[in-house]
Amino acid sequence: MPAQRTKPGAESGRSSKARSNPVRTASCCLGVALVTVLLATTSSSQQSRVFQVSRDPDIRYWWDDVPESVKRSSLSTADFSNIEPADFMGPQACKTCHEDKYQRWSQHRHRFMNAPATEATVKGDFSGHAFIDYFGGRATFARENDRYLMRLVRGDTGRTYHVTQTIGSRFFQYYVGLQIEGPEPMGHRIYRSEHVLPFGYWLDYTQWVPVVHVEKTREGEPSLIDAMRRDPFTQPAVHDYAQSCSQCHTTMPTGDWLIHRQPSFPMSPRGFSFDLRSYVADNHAELLAGKDPSRLELDDVQELLLRITHKKAPVWELTSGISCEACHYGNRAHVESGGAILPRMFPTSPRLFIDGTDPAVDLARNPVNQNWTCGRCHQGTRFEYAAGMGTWNSTEHSDAMKGACYRSDEPERAMLRCIDCHNPHETTGKAWSRTPDEDDGLCLKCHTELEPEPERVGHTRHPMGSTGSRCMNCHMPRINEGLQAMVRTHMIFSPTNREMIEANQPNACNMCHVRETLAWTLAKLEQWYGAQYEATEIERTTAATLLWLRSWHPTTQMVAADVLTKARADWALPELFGALDSKYMLVRQFAQIGLDDMLETRLEHFGYRFYMFEDEREKPLAALVEHYLLDGTTTRIPEQSEAEEVEHYRQLVRFEPDSSTAHYYLANALFPHGGIDEAMFHYRRAIEIDAGFARAHNNLGVALKEEGRLDEAAAEHRKALSLEPRLPDAHIALGNVLVLQGRSDDAAASFRRAIGLEPDRAEAHYNLGLVHQAAERTQDAMASYRRAIAIEPRYGEALNNLGIALASLGRQDEAIEAFEQAISTEDAATPSAQNNLGWALKLAGRLDDAIEHFEAALAADPESISAQVGLSGVLASHDDPSRRDPERAIRLAESAAGATDEQSAEVLDTLSQAYAAAGDFERAATAAEKAFRLAPPDEALARAIRARLAEYRSAR
Repeated sequence: MPAQRTKPGAESGRSSKARSNPVRTASCCLGVALVTVLLATTSSSQQSRVFQVSRDPDIRYWWDDVPESVKRSSLSTADFSNIEPADFMGPQACKTCHEDKYQRWSQHRHRFMNAPATEATVKGDFSGHAFIDYFGGRATFARENDRYLMRLVRGDTGRTYHVTQTIGSRFFQYYVGLQIEGPEPMGHRIYRSEHVLPFGYWLDYTQWVPVVHVEKTREGEPSLIDAMRRDPFTQPAVHDYAQSCSQCHTTMPTGDWLIHRQPSFPMSPRGFSFDLRSYVADNHAELLAGKDPSRLELDDVQELLLRITHKKAPVWELTSGISCEACHYGNRAHVESGGAILPRMFPTSPRLFIDGTDPAVDLARNPVNQNWTCGRCHQGTRFEYAAGMGTWNSTEHSDAMKGACYRSDEPERAMLRCIDCHNPHETTGKAWSRTPDEDDGLCLKCHTELEPEPERVGHTRHPMGSTGSRCMNCHMPRINEGLQAMVRTHMIFSPTNREMIEANQPNACNMCHVRETLAWTLAKLEQWYGAQYEATEIERTTAATLLWLRSWHPTTQMVAADVLTKARADWALPELFGALDSKYMLVRQFAQIGLDDMLETRLEHFGYRFYMFEDEREKPLAALVEHYLLDGTTTRIPEQSEAEEVEHYRQLVRFEPDSSTAHYYLANALFPHGGIDEAMFHYRRAIEIDAGFARAHNNLGVALKEEGRLDEAAAEHRKALSLEPRLPDAHIALGNVLVLQGRSDDAAASFRRAIGLEPDRAEAHYNLGLVHQAAERTQDAMASYRRAIAIEPRYGEALNNLGIALASLGRQDEAIEAFEQAISTEDAATPSAQNNLGWALKLAGRLDDAIEHFEAALAADPESISAQVGLSGVLASHDDPSRRDPERAIRLAESAAGATDEQSAEVLDTLSQAYAAAGDFERAATAAEKAFRLAPPDEALARAIRARLAEYRSAR
């Protein structure tokens, strides 16, 4: 009976390996929105072109002349300009009169938000000794003369980057640069577009780590799931830094900033019209190349504006980093008047027309303008909590405007300003410098009725001076992901907030009372404040913080890890160790930070690093469990079941129904567990939301293949490759489809392309081996299998098929060794390998051992025809009479014959031998006659059957 060969997997990746799952890299910090081109008819005789941000129709960019009707209904600011390049003087001009502020600014983190890469600014270890192992490759960091270099090497793939700029200097430092060596042709933009490089330096931990929150985020993207991570060796991200980031990391003329930073305007305190054409003509004439701007087509205008955003520093920048006029606008008039002319705190120019004609509009230093100065950068969209606040930092203004204190709808109270808490001229250290009493004092400036102790205690229900009495702990809890710590949300809200409680997301009560249940919290809130909730689905008997750790919502998990480790909650240690194995990389990072502090150690001493993949984390997590948990009470880290994983993503889809990523990961969770139809629905929904989602196209193709719809599957894989040509998963998946379509040569080419992109992709080598083996190129097949095994020594399928190839060459001892190794892996290949080992041992004459492995194969798969035939043959012909069992041999062979409709010569021949062993030569002869008619003539099997048939007839 032929040995059983393992087939190519249903997916172009092995689900047990996080890094070989179909992936979608996402998650970003900033990104420029392209200008939306609209036509607006302003009168019957005039049609002008207006560029406006779709989210805020009150901000209008005019390319043709600003219509007179707009000017008449607007407030002219022609008497003062603070947006032109010529209006800006630079920080040195401010130093003359404001020496103290200048000196404090010179040490401020804003100054170093972006800087040229020099010995004075680079904080990372470029000694040549530091490295990071990641995605199966290694990155090293060195300095050669005055150049800082980042080198990535994996197999035959290598890249070298020249670091040109730095970002940040407080907790992490990221780097901007250009590739100077790599596999792409020299004309590729990776050599000419300065972009954020794949690794940054974690200053407190003195180690290199993967960058996060850099790429453009998908709508509703929660955090960095392992399978989303981009492979920097084969799929480097190339997002132009000047276009995507510089508007908030450097100081540029406000007119240019208006072109760069259009998404800011939903927070603008007033609408306006901007004469874009005259600004570009006067300040970027070189890009017009002598063309008349009034005659440009709209597509040409669009391209021109993109070229402005792509201008590299120092072509347009005033200073690297954030300096005085990033906030105070251009102040030539203020400087040249010796301070007599005060700065305005809103863009003004003869080119800019503010909506409305009220001359009392205040453009000076007032709370609305001051807050928007901060909000120009500290705003944006983030994955949100149920109450609407962002989950990670840099959107403080957006969040603040959702709370009551930053709105002026209560005339009796003053509007809170950002600078009431934050001094823009003084750097914030690594820890908040104000005392709790000082923080409370800021709130009590307005909430004077709570200043007396009895009123305060009556309001907070906690003793004065206790943690629970502090305003911010209840109304601005630390639920926002900072760089390396949870920081305060800037949406000021009530701890009784219904949305947060009913979504089982962090509440201020359980952030302190970490061991209490939600039932306890709800009872207190009802008793004290009369708050009631429709939270019947919330589990009320487990500590709320443990429920947060098990949440589908990643930032909720991070809050739980933060508060539990700060509380030294050793009773929660098993669950906290579970957070070290979360599917979210940033959850693991914050759990590592908290546990390092709680356990007074460094988890890296156990070999653990938060950016490791699932298989890499196994050994260090086992070491941590052995060291901290094997005390007779707890022996394992809690794991998420398959059903819990599916429910996790169902909740994510319910929370963010228009998130392509949420639908994608729900489909991925459904697919392996038989929910193919539902998985395909969610893959299609992801594509409907984002037609450019290459990995959703690819995985839809995998699902279609499982349904036998091969042409549709191939089309989806090709669509994925048209969107992302360097996607190894899609090349492997397309190869699998081509195998089934009988196009072996094309399949081999697909697998080779995958190997070219990712040389250490074991399943690509394995699948190429299957193609060689099917074509009887046995030596080539063995070479491919051996390469796959060298990459993954416990790759059961590859070991099994290597054994098959060796057996076909008569190398039984080597085949037996390969099958034994395959069995030891205990993966999907084990039942097949048990059967194949049984056959190899049978051929080697080791019949007792053969019986053992045939029995094991049948225990795993009782319907295995090959194992039934193999065991029947041994039981019928064993040379030790005590080991023979003709009756069982007959039952096994009859079962196999029935399963093959008595159409297999090999099975019927085995059945004839079982009958003969039982002395029933009549039925033996009948079975042998049928077998002989089915056996190919002139082959060894036919000759052997003919000889046995003669014996049966003679014995009859």
